Amino acid sequence: MDSAPWAFDGARFEAEVLRPVSRGWNPADNMFRCYLLPHDVDDPAVVETALEGVLTGINKYLIRGHYMTAAKVLKKRHGEVREVLGDAAGRRRHRDQVKAARLTLRTAVEGEARDYPWVPSVLVSSLEDRFAGAFTHREIVEVLAEAGKTLREPPALPDPSEPPRGFGAIPGTLGSG
Repeated sequence: MDSAPWAFDGARFEAEVLRPVSRGWNPADNMFRCYLLPHDVDDPAVVETALEGVLTGINKYLIRGHYMTAAKVLKKRHGEVREVLGDAAGRRRHRDQVKAARLTLRTAVEGEARDYPWVPSVLVSSLEDRFAGAFTHREIVEVLAEAGKTLREPPALPDPSEPPRGFGAIPGTLGSG
């Protein structure tokens, strides 16, 4: 499934790749994520465009910004990634590894969400923290959708600092009777 042309997204690359790598996430765990590719990509031209586009982005981070160390890690692995993602069989094997790793996330989602039809965004944040960057916000929301859950915030509750109307009359009625 290759529906849209690939384009480098610097903000997404920082949030989903550079920041987690700088915090210790191993980019070999999900090369598709590192190159901003969907897991089901099969078009060699899309893969090549992503390999070149991300390499250009990595090179920019090598000369500026506070993600220089993460960029060095990614640059060092670029040849390995090219071998894996550039080969149809390598891509398939890596896709299977990524899908297997997502099973732990699916189990956690099912355990947390149980029978609820929707979950609040705080659950997504909690799972991001629990898995220490192994899965992105986007991936967690995808797994929630696969499990039939929607992301929704609970209704706002009234401010607890204000007692409900008529609260003052309650103490007088408790002792009567």
